[in-house]
Amino acid sequence: MEATDLLGKRSKGERRAILWVAGALVLNGAAARAEIVDRIAAVVDRDVITLSEAEQAAELRALRGQEELSMAEVVERLIDARLVEREVSRYPEEAVPQGQMDTVLTSMRASFSSQTAFFDSLTERGLTEEELRLLIGKQINIQRYLESRFRPLVYVSDEEVERYYDEVLRPDIEAAGENPPPRGSMEASIRRILEEKVFNQRIDEWIGRLKSRSSIRRYVW
Repeated sequence: MEATDLLGKRSKGERRAILWVAGALVLNGAAARAEIVDRIAAVVDRDVITLSEAEQAAELRALRGQEELSMAEVVERLIDARLVEREVSRYPEEAVPQGQMDTVLTSMRASFSSQTAFFDSLTERGLTEEELRLLIGKQINIQRYLESRFRPLVYVSDEEVERYYDEVLRPDIEAAGENPPPRGSMEASIRRILEEKVFNQRIDEWIGRLKSRSSIRRYVW
């Protein structure tokens, strides 16, 4: 495996926090239209998360080829997303450029086998394309909020980059039977990976504080 391939996979793995919120928002919008009596999976203060929301979240992860999670893990991430959305809603939303929303929508469509499959999926979740655009706009505003609040808190030292190369990347490349490239040629990529890791840690710490101030009851284990 090439060093750049290995770094690319690690970099994608460090974007969990923001990407999960994106999926959860779409599911929240779909669940709001449900008309059946549903089992409660969790309650965040007075905000109910239903079992059907969690099942839809698990289904969406499968459609995207993402790692399978237990139902308890899915519910926990929906709790996280609900707390983040509530916090961000306290601030005015900025208008999102149409082109930016089109880019996200195009990427989502590309994950389906055809346009028909994409629209069928929307119909199954009780969403129109316009409603999906509104949810995408909300997702982008959440991304903006997280970036503006936590990105300035991210710092990675040269020593941390060197240690990652010596203790993680080089052993992994050698274990794959490859010759590791010089550290200097990999520093920028390593720094991005570590910055994303710190960025997500800051978000996770913040969500932890939000949870500590909330009354959360879980009914799925």
